[in-house]
Amino acid sequence: MITTTNFETYDAAHPLIWESFCSVVAEYRAGGFERWSAETVLHNVRRQARTDVNIGYAPYYASKWTEQHPEARSFFEPQTSA
Repeated sequence: MITTTNFETYDAAHPLIWESFCSVVAEYRAGGFERWSAETVLHNVRRQARTDVNIGYAPYYASKWTEQHPEARSFFEPQTSA
């Protein structure tokens, strides 16, 4: 199970993942998308960075991005639980 502490530790050790996440989101927004899935963004980051980022970090990256971009608070689709 991923915790906030796990995410913060991972994020601090892998700043290029965050930069890639922001870059992919910027590409989607520039392309006219108003809502998107954080998991899809992270899948693209995984492909571009050729790294195996745990997809469970997606909501944490989405939350971090949203905190820094409150004007686009609704960009990420809400996560649903199974």
